[in-house]
Amino acid sequence: MLSKFYSQATLQLDTKNRVRIPPLFKRAFEDLQEIYIFQDINDSLALMTELSFEAFATKFDNIPECDVELQNAKESIFSNVKIVPIDNQMRFVIPQELMEISGLTRGVVFKGAGDRLRLYPEEGEVGKDVGKKGSVNRAYGKINGSEYKF
Repeated sequence: MLSKFYSQATLQLDTKNRVRIPPLFKRAFEDLQEIYIFQDINDSLALMTELSFEAFATKFDNIPECDVELQNAKESIFSNVKIVPIDNQMRFVIPQELMEISGLTRGVVFKGAGDRLRLYPEEGEVGKDVGKKGSVNRAYGKINGSEYKF
């Protein structure tokens, strides 16, 4: 069953860039050993279960290999996906590369976005590299502007 995420919660990163999955969302992740995390729109990070990620990924299957522009957009989205383990305390490490893309420093806002959780820095804590990776916004725009909308 695919999880749907609603509402929001704010938690703090520890010194090892780990953060707990908020209690509000724990049920969707409690039987999992790993999660998918990647750059999403507006420099946010997306957090998905394997099942949700696979459903998301299949939306790209019908993009023809000969459509270079859309293939480049697809690559822009999928090239930064990381699969990270969840420990027995429901914590996971946010990879440094994704910390820099998203501007996360200490406070992490988890926002439900249907099939995923989006992670944003707490207001006023935006890191130095935010906005430098706008290719994901362009990639979603290209795909949604094509006949392969999702």
